[in-house]
Amino acid sequence: MKNKEKLIKTAIKFLRIQAVLLLNSSVNKKSGFSPSNYEGEVQMLSFHGTESCNLSKSDESDDDTYAYTYSFTAGIRLVEKKNTKDDKFLVQIEAKFEAIYLSDKELKKDCIQEFGDRNVQIHVWPYWREYVQSTCMRMGINPIPVPLFAISNQKNNNKDSDD
Repeated sequence: MKNKEKLIKTAIKFLRIQAVLLLNSSVNKKSGFSPSNYEGEVQMLSFHGTESCNLSKSDESDDDTYAYTYSFTAGIRLVEKKNTKDDKFLVQIEAKFEAIYLSDKELKKDCIQEFGDRNVQIHVWPYWREYVQSTCMRMGINPIPVPLFAISNQKNNNKDSDD
C-alpha cells in the first residue's frame, strides 16, 4: 500500500495535464424511443476505465520533455429493466478520450500504471459528464444523469458499475 502511494505522489509531482481530447464516440437510440411516452421501467448501465498509456519524447528542443497519452473509455446505456441484454438498449452513448500529460522526467512503468488507474479518470470524468449531457440534448431526450465521480476504495479498481 505504501509503495502505491509513493508511486502516485511521484506521478502527481511530475505529470502536468495538457489536454483532454475526444478521440471517438458512438451514439445510438432505438428507433421511436422517447422517454416522455415510454411506459416501461428503465435501468442505467455504465462502464469506464483507463485502457492504455503511450509515451513519446519531444524532439523539438534540447529539453527532455515526455508526453504521456492515456486512453480512457466510458459508456452508458438505458435499457429496459426486464431485459438487460447487450443488444436491447434504448439509448447508448460511448466515448473514448485522450488525456495528455507532460513531464520533464521519464517515469517508471509502475508509476505510470498507478496514475492511470487512479487519477486519469478523475481528470476525464467532467468531460465525459458534459459529453453525455450535451449529446442527450442533441438527441432530443432528457439528459441522462451521470453522477459526480466518487473516489472509492482504490484497492478494488472495478471498471464496471451499475450506477
